[in-house]
Amino acid sequence: MKVVSQIILLSTLALSLSVNARSDLSNGFYSRNDNGFHTKGDDGWFFYNETEEEKKKKALLKKAPVAKKEVKKEKPPEKKIVKTPIQTPTPTSPAPLSSKWIKQKLKMYKQRAIDNPTKENVLAYLYVQKAAMDKAQKFSEVMQQVVYTNPDVDELQRSPGSQGYSTMMRDEANKGKDEVLRKLSNEVGIVFFFTSTCSYCLKQAPVLKMFTKLTGINVMPISLDGKALPGGFYPKFKNDSGLSKQLTVKVTPTLYLYKKPNIFAPLSRGIASITSLKDRIIKVAHAKNWITDQDLNKTKEIKVDLIQAKTNPTKMNPTNTKNKINFNDTKQLVNYMKKLHRSQ
Repeated sequence: MKVVSQIILLSTLALSLSVNARSDLSNGFYSRNDNGFHTKGDDGWFFYNETEEEKKKKALLKKAPVAKKEVKKEKPPEKKIVKTPIQTPTPTSPAPLSSKWIKQKLKMYKQRAIDNPTKENVLAYLYVQKAAMDKAQKFSEVMQQVVYTNPDVDELQRSPGSQGYSTMMRDEANKGKDEVLRKLSNEVGIVFFFTSTCSYCLKQAPVLKMFTKLTGINVMPISLDGKALPGGFYPKFKNDSGLSKQLTVKVTPTLYLYKKPNIFAPLSRGIASITSLKDRIIKVAHAKNWITDQDLNKTKEIKVDLIQAKTNPTKMNPTNTKNKINFNDTKQLVNYMKKLHRSQ
């Protein structure tokens, strides 16, 4: 009986809910204007639609730059450089009793004999010294033979020992100097700075007068105080117009060698003799390339033959020849020097 009453109660409740649902539908509770998800049955799983504002926000987020994370590159492991020690070659000791060995050992044996003068130490030193003297004697004998049989290397031919021959060579050199100076007289002159009160200038003036007569080289006297020298030397002088300052003339007499257009070379400060003036002018002229090597050689008592080869570079430079000279080969060196000497 109780069961029957419960069934009747449930049926009455279901009927009531059905009537209310119809009433709500008729009142528009589930109308098509409602935007709820239950009204979008056609959309299926894609029931969610974005608004315009959400779309704009999403577009701005896409345009905004995204900060990139810095990826640190790992440094490759450093290679360890193993330095190999430089092996210095051990110097080879010279052969016993050679000249190099004697040079190294003679002093040692001498000091040992002095500090500890036993018979053995003294005898050892004397034997090493005798070896050195024997070598020197043998070298001297062979050198004498070579000189006598090869006039090219005989120094007595250039500078003879006899007094008479030496005088002849000196006279010949003086003639060569006069010849070269006469040649220079057309190109150079001497500037003589003096003051009227300088006693040394008064002694230098007659020397310069004689020098002009011997060589033909004229003198240009310049007075630093605007006055002439006493004694009538160089009455036609020139007043200093700043040249002494340009040449830093500080004492008198001062002599300069002059070459046109405007070249000055110092000769002397103080009194200079005729012989000194000749030598100085020739040396300065050669240094300035105003005379040749051949001209310079004429002025020397001892002639320098091999030096003349520098005027011909192909003679002096063996690398310019067809067959290069090996100077470590004694025979090649001797043949080269002979040809060089005899070509003068």
